[in-house]
Amino acid sequence: MKALVLGSGEAFDENFANTSVLIESETNLLLDCGFSVPPMLWRSHARVDALYLSHAHADHFFGVPAVLARMCDEPRREPLKIITQYDVWLRLGQVLELAYPASEAKRTFPLEFVEASAGASVALGELTLTFAPTRHSISNLAIRVACGERAICFSGDGAFTPQSKALYQGADLLFHEAYSFEQKNSHSQMEEVVAMAVEAQVKRLALTHIERGVRRNERGRVEALRYDTGIAVLLPKGGERIAV
Repeated sequence: MKALVLGSGEAFDENFANTSVLIESETNLLLDCGFSVPPMLWRSHARVDALYLSHAHADHFFGVPAVLARMCDEPRREPLKIITQYDVWLRLGQVLELAYPASEAKRTFPLEFVEASAGASVALGELTLTFAPTRHSISNLAIRVACGERAICFSGDGAFTPQSKALYQGADLLFHEAYSFEQKNSHSQMEEVVAMAVEAQVKRLALTHIERGVRRNERGRVEALRYDTGIAVLLPKGGERIAV
């Protein structure tokens, strides 16, 4: 597997696209698709076989209407699997209709809904997907994408929970939101994320969704997390590919 980073930013960062990762394998799985992600995806010329949406915040799924519209324009014929919570699936339908009215009737390919729920396991070609809740302002499910003995995890948004920490155990690569150095009710505290990843024996930790002011004003403190932590800490940017 490879992980193509399309974006690693928070909702309103002018320099970093919304956090989104494309898992590249025999089956290509796009993880989240916020409003600033589509141009990054299109520039990659990558195939998308399935889409996972962690939760229903705009910076994680408002890019889907544009992506689907361009797929129709190409035109795409093969089905696209949408893997997410049932409530997110319903909200996505509303967003698609608002963005492009009557688009469902014009779509050149079917959407296939696959429900994600905490503790469930989903087979996607050679990939096995499992899910766990995080602590966020709305329901968010972190995901583990396993291929044989290799695994990539993606937190979506929210502070880690005992369930999500168990999900990340021994992962080869973990993309985890690390919003700030301060404790936020619905986001992660950076140093706690690093400590959790060390305890969970994660091999590499990619910090994402960092608050733009923290990136700008506390760069040295962020960079310091990459050293003397007992774990390989990455600060990925859009366009980077990470092999697993």
